[in-house]
Amino acid sequence: MSRADEVKHFTEGRLKWLSGLPENRRKAVLSQLRHGVGKSPEESPKTWGILMLDMPDAWLHEDGKVSYEEKAIYDALTLYALHMQGVDGASRSMYDPECRVGSAIARLATDKDEEERIRKRFVILLSASNEDGFAYYLREMIPRLSKAGIGLDYGTLVSDLYRACFTDNIPTVSFSWGQDYYRTLTHSKEGNSNAQN
Repeated sequence: MSRADEVKHFTEGRLKWLSGLPENRRKAVLSQLRHGVGKSPEESPKTWGILMLDMPDAWLHEDGKVSYEEKAIYDALTLYALHMQGVDGASRSMYDPECRVGSAIARLATDKDEEERIRKRFVILLSASNEDGFAYYLREMIPRLSKAGIGLDYGTLVSDLYRACFTDNIPTVSFSWGQDYYRTLTHSKEGNSNAQN
């Protein structure tokens, strides 16, 4: 199993743990995670137990620096908490293992004008030069996804964010998101055209 797969597995376990919490506790944990949105992990001590408990030792540096694994997991979990804001977590989770980043964003394009606005924002997201840039631009998109009731595959997202910590992987991550985006748009247009016939 690759390290990206291990990070994905760990994060999916955290999401499963979170969804199994009693409602009051789940809301409190999501609130703690939301306080970390836009901050680095070391600036958000309220999230440390959620982030680092049961994390493999190899992922925890001894010098106080944030590891790539910690950074990717932290960003994915805080984005998930942002995505869950205003959502009844007892009946719905915004974790959708069938909807990767590009597909989710493409689903926001409900008409021609909106499609152009979304495409412009998506191109800006794809032009990010590192993992921090991806997380930053995703923070702008997540509230739109939440409002539209569109979930996201946080397992694949965390794997992508981890891979984006290594600059050689950034073009591959961006391209895969682009493939999913345009594939979803194409299928949506085909579906609309079939419905009109």
